[in-house]
Amino acid sequence: MSIYYPKEDKIYFSQSKKNFEEVVSCYSSGNYRAAVVLLYSIAICDMLLKLQELKDMYNDTVAAEILDFYESNRYQSTRSRSSWEKEFVDKVFEKTELLDLESLTHLNHLYDDRNFSAHPALNDNYELIRPSKETTLSHILNILDDILTKPPILIKNIVDTITEDLKEKKYVFDGNDKDLELYLNNRYYNKMTNAMKLKLFKAFWKFCFIKYDNQDCMDNIKINRKALAVLIKSCDKSFYTLLKNESEMLTVAENDKFKNNLIVLLSDCEELYPYLSSITKLQLEKSINEEDALKCICWFKFGSFKDHLTYLYKEVDDIPGRPNGLVEHMVEHYRNANMLSSLLDYFIHCFSLSRHFDTANWNFNYTIKPFLKEFTDKQFITLIEGVNSNNQIYDRKAAEDDNTDIVKYAKEKLGNDLDFLAYSHFKFKSEPKEQNSDAVDESSRDELPF
Repeated sequence: MSIYYPKEDKIYFSQSKKNFEEVVSCYSSGNYRAAVVLLYSIAICDMLLKLQELKDMYNDTVAAEILDFYESNRYQSTRSRSSWEKEFVDKVFEKTELLDLESLTHLNHLYDDRNFSAHPALNDNYELIRPSKETTLSHILNILDDILTKPPILIKNIVDTITEDLKEKKYVFDGNDKDLELYLNNRYYNKMTNAMKLKLFKAFWKFCFIKYDNQDCMDNIKINRKALAVLIKSCDKSFYTLLKNESEMLTVAENDKFKNNLIVLLSDCEELYPYLSSITKLQLEKSINEEDALKCICWFKFGSFKDHLTYLYKEVDDIPGRPNGLVEHMVEHYRNANMLSSLLDYFIHCFSLSRHFDTANWNFNYTIKPFLKEFTDKQFITLIEGVNSNNQIYDRKAAEDDNTDIVKYAKEKLGNDLDFLAYSHFKFKSEPKEQNSDAVDESSRDELPF
């Protein structure tokens, strides 16, 4: 009789999976003694492989220490070999999280049955002791659950390992969010259970939104917040079942930097917002009401991006020139929601209401020009009408050059269907400009935690 357990496909190491198949073969053939003996050996071997990966990939000193113990004892005489095996298992239990108390109990039970099966242990009738079918199957399923399918990064200092790694690489990944996501998922998150992710989630939440008296947390809040966002996105729905019981810890300190970063996180991870307490939501609401830049990214408060836009039309008609990255952040999320065209309508609306030359220059360079290729026929007409009706736009030094850019792309959409000369204040050149002389100086713009 052959058995199959679904978690067999989740065995971490291919070498362990191949060995496990041999255990299953022994069990299916009724060779329960052989299955038990081999299963214990596989469990020890699998833990060694994981310790080696921890040492090689994460420079884990605890793993290195246990491996050193193994290397110094592996060639002992056969008579004392069981002693070091037991000590090895105890060290793994005490110094790592590869084994919990239940797993240790299961492994020790297997250890006893392995000794009975491997040595000439006889009953009263001088027959070799043979584990039952049920006992053998229980051992197989326990070791599969407890050890073979567990990822190797179940170590006590995983939080320190990741935060130190991020601290060292924060400049490498600055502005490279996709690379950061790929790195964290491949190196850490894809190997974690939901329980591990919840533990890491709690730690990063404290670093990003609570521990304002810790300078290290303050200095690394941006990279830590991004790592937290990647962690949240890597979780499946069952993670939120765990999170329901932890809502009391989702607080934020009365610190503007922390509250602003939490709002940015929620703009990336809207699904988290319902789990916040009413007090935390009130704290964020106060910050949002005081800052137009935060109003521009608070779509997590609404049922849809459409409702968020309705809110923006009422609350913000002058998109803040600072912080750096605000417009790009809005565009990314609205594009992902298939709402970019509606956002561009809003950008045109704000540009048309520009109250100063400098505001008009900024609006054109950051909310209009980058998206001219994506404007619809109707949007071009609305844009040109907006330029023609506002002297803070058409009287600018850069107006003629900017209008020339508009005409270039408008003609690609409208052909000759639009009479540009009908707009008396809409002046343009026959040839597009090469560079806008009134481009905004990026060095003067604040950097926000996008």
